[in-house]
Amino acid sequence: MNSAILSLFDVHAPCTTVTVRGARLPYTTYNIIQISNVKNDANKRYLKSKSAGHLDFYRRIRNYLVQAIHREKKPYINQQVNLNKNPNSQWKTLRKLNIHKNKNDNQIIPEHCFGRGFEWFFP
Repeated sequence: MNSAILSLFDVHAPCTTVTVRGARLPYTTYNIIQISNVKNDANKRYLKSKSAGHLDFYRRIRNYLVQAIHREKKPYINQQVNLNKNPNSQWKTLRKLNIHKNKNDNQIIPEHCFGRGFEWFFP
């Protein structure tokens, strides 16, 4: 009986693999997606050929993608912060965008700074 039910489920509701992705970043535009696709294709091409020319092309596309993301992200953040004139809502927006320092973050002095005095670390 149990095997009959399981085989029925296998026929009518087979197990499928689903990829769960996070939410799309709001500053990701169509151009950034296209550049990312070109970068991924260039990486695959380099991994197959191990050619220095393909590696150079991949690196140039990767660097261009990072610059494009920075160019899109900065105006988006400025726009979101400037929409709210109230400081409380501005801080709420910064927290939502994960661009703030937590109250619990402590400034940790690096090991190499001990012995030089704090004036070197805190100008």
